[in-house]
Amino acid sequence: MTDPTVKTSPRFQARMAGVFAWIGTTEGFAIWVRSRLVVDRDAAATAHNILAHELLYRWGIVGDVISYVAFIVYTLLLYDLFRPVNRRLALLAAVSNLVGVAIQLSIGVFLLAPLVVLEGARSSSAVNVAQSQAQASCFSTFMIMDTPSAWYLPDSGTS
Repeated sequence: MTDPTVKTSPRFQARMAGVFAWIGTTEGFAIWVRSRLVVDRDAAATAHNILAHELLYRWGIVGDVISYVAFIVYTLLLYDLFRPVNRRLALLAAVSNLVGVAIQLSIGVFLLAPLVVLEGARSSSAVNVAQSQAQASCFSTFMIMDTPSAWYLPDSGTS
């Protein structure tokens, strides 16, 4: 009788984890896209950039989603790889990483908000254009602050 579970080698698992970590670098593309489209302290320019480059903005969102899925697979591969060494520590690391991904996914909802707000402003007269641009800029700036470098770098703009 054959064994229904196939055990993969640790070397193969480590290589696959490296592949998924590399795929996870697509988040860098998404961060680059948002940094080019968002104009600091200028809601009108930010709204114009997002609407003018809507497909690029959407590709940035796709890059984020690919990164999140790759990081989930990466976390599960590392858990399976380190489980024989120390099960509790491997589980703690996996749960911590998965909670972080869940938080990033929930924050990622704000990526769609500028598109919804700006598309609604085109078809609705209830909110004026300046208000919708300010809302879209607020959501976009929130996602720029998701990058770790934004937490530590001083504000270079003038007030």
